[in-house]
Amino acid sequence: MIDKMGQQQADQAMIAATRSAAADYQKRWDTQLAAAYAQNFNEAQLQSLLDQGPQSPHAQLMQSKQADINRMMQQSSSSLLREMMTKAYAKAQQPAAAPSPAPKKSKP
Repeated sequence: MIDKMGQQQADQAMIAATRSAAADYQKRWDTQLAAAYAQNFNEAQLQSLLDQGPQSPHAQLMQSKQADINRMMQQSSSSLLREMMTKAYAKAQQPAAAPSPAPKKSKP
């Protein structure tokens, strides 16, 4: 891509394509993240964390479980991320659509 487009244009194309692809995958990511938290906390604990944030009596537990949750997400989401980035890379390589010509103004 860099050879074809140049570094700056390739970077911009990848950023735009990644943002677009991420939007398509966000729901699946959120579902997997919710499952990871649900395996580590009960509903009351999660509600407390949501309502009280760092003041929750479960905040310290959350900090201690973060590494486990990160590992779970890495295991459950690595294929999702590979799929997303493959699509983003393919999309970034597609030539940008040429802008539509401005409509001609009709003379009165």
